[in-house]
Amino acid sequence: MSSRSTPSHSTASKPSADSLHRPSRRKEPGKIPAAQNLVEVERLYTKAEAAEQLNDPVRFVERCVSQRRVRVIRLGRHIRIPQSALAELLTACDFPAWSIR
Repeated sequence: MSSRSTPSHSTASKPSADSLHRPSRRKEPGKIPAAQNLVEVERLYTKAEAAEQLNDPVRFVERCVSQRRVRVIRLGRHIRIPQSALAELLTACDFPAWSIR
């Protein structure tokens, strides 16, 4: 026998592998916790998409933007047009039909 004795390791004194792992802060992976005050974001259109929605050329939308006839959101040099702004533009241009007397 050897004169060296090997220390006996007890499994009770060693922490388990599960206890060494830190629990994640998220309750469910991949899900964002629900916020109290969520703001609903409406659809934003590019000039080309807005022109397609209006069934008009892009130049018409660019002219409305430059004349400030339509509300826009500027993201740096990019321009986005909210869906509600397109609805406002259409209702502002809505004229009653001519009646024949």
